[in-house]
Amino acid sequence: MKKKTSFELQFMLIGTLVFMMTIGGTLAFMSDRTGEIKNQFIPVDIDSHVQDDYSIKNVSEDIPGFVRAYVTVNYVDSEGKYHFVSDTSSYVTLGTNWVKGADGYFYYTKLVPKQQLTTPVVTVNASASANFNIQVQVISDIIQGDPALVVTTTWESATAVSADGQTLTVATGN
Repeated sequence: MKKKTSFELQFMLIGTLVFMMTIGGTLAFMSDRTGEIKNQFIPVDIDSHVQDDYSIKNVSEDIPGFVRAYVTVNYVDSEGKYHFVSDTSSYVTLGTNWVKGADGYFYYTKLVPKQQLTTPVVTVNASASANFNIQVQVISDIIQGDPALVVTTTWESATAVSADGQTLTVATGN
């Protein structure tokens, strides 16, 4: 019985030794063949600010980006009551290079260079502001323009960025 136990112990020790040598050899081979790996992710600080004329500024010191905005329009009637406007076309006009996406956001279709402005998202119609106190709220969002995959996977309505990285294609809604 002792010989059988001794044989099993020797067999287990030899098996463990072979296993460890195989793992050690594999790791040595991989470390010898693997070159230096560099992290391709470079964090940047990108932000935007809405100006008084409803244009949006890319305040980044580092990187150009694409801009989208959520716009709400309300008016105050002669009795001082607030009214939410669902169809904004009677009260504001959409600015140049702005497109309303299928998700309800307004997208600026041109890449905004660092420290530069978009055109105004909207302009209040003079006829509407003559009769009511129009209130426009713009909430902006900016995202780095490169790589294009960042834009198209993060923003639902952004479908493509041009090959030169300067123009955004947006899926429009009803």
